[in-house]
Amino acid sequence: MHYLYPLLVSGPNDVPGALAYFVYKRSKVEWRDKFVLDHGRQPSPDEEEEFVRILSLPESVASFKQRGEQLATLFANKLLEEKMAALAAEVVQSELATKFTSLESQLASSMTRIEARFDEKKTLGGWLRDIGTSLISGFGLIIILGAAALGYAMLSKMNSSLEEASGVGTPKEQAATAK
Repeated sequence: MHYLYPLLVSGPNDVPGALAYFVYKRSKVEWRDKFVLDHGRQPSPDEEEEFVRILSLPESVASFKQRGEQLATLFANKLLEEKMAALAAEVVQSELATKFTSLESQLASSMTRIEARFDEKKTLGGWLRDIGTSLISGFGLIIILGAAALGYAMLSKMNSSLEEASGVGTPKEQAATAK
């Protein structure tokens, strides 16, 4: 019987060769199963030897090696893809952890400032400062509104004086004069 292992596998680290041998063995099992279905019996040693001789032809060996290379490449690509996905997830997780840590420190700093301002307002000085600010703001608003009202009254009085001086009256007076 012919042995294909040395034709397909060049050494202990030859992964594509080992995969090529796997493809050969799978082909042999499939052939044997089909033979039993077709003939209703196991193949004879001569029939099996003839099958192996055909698979030992250089074209068949090259085909097994090519399929072994394809499987090794597919396996390596899949493994690399999984490793890259895991690495990408790890990088994203690391970046998120860094951002959360930064955000947490910013929030803690802001909370410290807010607490300090609240603590400052709880003192007598803070309370008096707030009252003083409110009083000054209130008086300022009263002065602005009073000035606006006084200015409007003075403008109205000046306008009335100008109308009298120029002989132009109010619309009621003009209507009464026209009758």
